[in-house]
Amino acid sequence: MRPGDRENDVPLPRKKATHVRLAVGMALVAFFVLIFLLPHYIDGSIKQRITQAVAETYPAYTVDIGRLHYAVWENRLECDSVRILAANSAMTCTVAKFSLTGAARLPLLFRGALAPDQIASSHMEAQNFVMSFAHARYELRCARLRLSVPDSILTIELAELRPPMDDEQFFAGSKFRSTRFHLEFPECRVTGLASLGLLEGTGYRARTVHVTEPSLSVLINKDKPPDDGAAPPRMPKEIISSIKQSLHIDSIRIGNGRLMYAERYVAVADPAVLTCDSMEIVAAGIGNMSERGDTAVILAQGRFMHEGAMNVQMVMPLSGAGLSFRYSGSLSAMHLSAINPFIEISDHKRMKTGVLHEGSFDVDVHDGKANGSVRLAYKDMKIVAIDGKTGSESGVGNTLISLFANNIKLRTSNARDKSGDMKLGNIDYARKSDEALLEFAWLAVRGGICDVAGF
Repeated sequence: MRPGDRENDVPLPRKKATHVRLAVGMALVAFFVLIFLLPHYIDGSIKQRITQAVAETYPAYTVDIGRLHYAVWENRLECDSVRILAANSAMTCTVAKFSLTGAARLPLLFRGALAPDQIASSHMEAQNFVMSFAHARYELRCARLRLSVPDSILTIELAELRPPMDDEQFFAGSKFRSTRFHLEFPECRVTGLASLGLLEGTGYRARTVHVTEPSLSVLINKDKPPDDGAAPPRMPKEIISSIKQSLHIDSIRIGNGRLMYAERYVAVADPAVLTCDSMEIVAAGIGNMSERGDTAVILAQGRFMHEGAMNVQMVMPLSGAGLSFRYSGSLSAMHLSAINPFIEISDHKRMKTGVLHEGSFDVDVHDGKANGSVRLAYKDMKIVAIDGKTGSESGVGNTLISLFANNIKLRTSNARDKSGDMKLGNIDYARKSDEALLEFAWLAVRGGICDVAGF
């Protein structure tokens, strides 16, 4: 035997065992590399491609994504935080946590942005969503947004739209009169949603929008003068017509809503308040798809000032120039003293006695000019003048004003005469440039009420 042939003397089983151990070792190394390194590579790659895709598609916005993780086997993408900023800083959007499940795996792993058809089976969820509008000084918050693309359902939970500061700070931001809105609701559910069109930004279509227990507070600081040079508040028709994409919602339903309308006449003081609770609202015909324009029909009912049952109908064309629409309503029996929270502040008057048997109004608005009538059947209306600061009824001046009002100026009762007629309140009111829809509609009806009662 030659010396060089010794290595061939190693038994064959030992040689195979060595190769097996080497293969197993290499496999373990590859496994650990796959487990510990590949996910980081995948997460980083996806994060980079999403950021790049947003920059290319929406150059006016930048996106900053925090920790991103993609669970391959679960097909679940999660982001700890997302921040979107407009180039002009007019809008900022932040999301504390975002998740996407059910998207097509291969495009997500190896391509750029996902096409809409590649998320047709996906579900999305965003938590602690905050959108800030710097110029408007408003902020939209919601605890959770959930979108199910296959089910065509969008759910919004615990949402709130309001200025990010208190009322005094908000009104201090301008030397002119302004209106503060505060809207909140526990849940809004959109069904029959055209999800892919929404994600593509090509259109907004839905079968129903159901808002549960919303609360809207409107406060106007009339202690400041109006800004005659400012652009007037946009009406619903102007907002809808400004949407370039197609929009159509079969119906919007609001359940157990609350409205508070308030006018403030002195800074840091209680405002004059009107309320409507237990509101049920149905709106149909919301959209801009018809060549001639859609016509919105709104039916609402609720409890006015916790007493009278109120019903309101509104028909509003959503196309054409000028502000034109028609609205009417009715009010059931109630004590006149129920309106004291408003007139004590606005007119320094207090209703002492009086009962409204029934009331109604019918108003036609054409090019911002309201015409119509108010019908009020009431009796035994007596008022007293009060001090604007203390609310006291005492004093010679208040007594004289009360006597003059109740005995000369006011129509203390209004009922049908023998022919069945009664005094009607005339409505003839032109919209002022600073008035939004709700304020304008109320002031027109208020003019008719004052015409009947003699205020």
